[in-house]
Amino acid sequence: MEINKEDIISLINVTKADFRTRIDVVDEFSKNSLEKFDINLKRVEIHANETVNKKEDDLRIVFEHSMEKMERLLYTTKEEFILERKQMIERNVKTFTEIKNTSMKFLSEYDIRIIEVEQSSVELGKKYANWSKILIEP
Repeated sequence: MEINKEDIISLINVTKADFRTRIDVVDEFSKNSLEKFDINLKRVEIHANETVNKKEDDLRIVFEHSMEKMERLLYTTKEEFILERKQMIERNVKTFTEIKNTSMKFLSEYDIRIIEVEQSSVELGKKYANWSKILIEP
């Protein structure tokens, strides 16, 4: 069996053509795989962005709700504080008024007693101004 050069070249060309076909198939497969990978990557990126955006929206809603609750609590606490302060002032004014009136009444009565004692002392002084003369001098 003799192998001639033309048969070898022909066999090499067939093999070469077969390899080119296989390389083209692998290239096409790789290209398709890369395109699918890019598409999947874009889907994942879109999904990740949507998830992050949804989480941001959820957190914003929770934060806004918490802020509204805090504002209501602060407003309620402030209003309760103001009301309690007004009530305390009213009670204190009433108590201080009662103390003032009681003190004024006591001091007025005390002044009257002092004046009465002073007048009694003056009258006793006049009445008994000469008691020693009357007792000692017959």
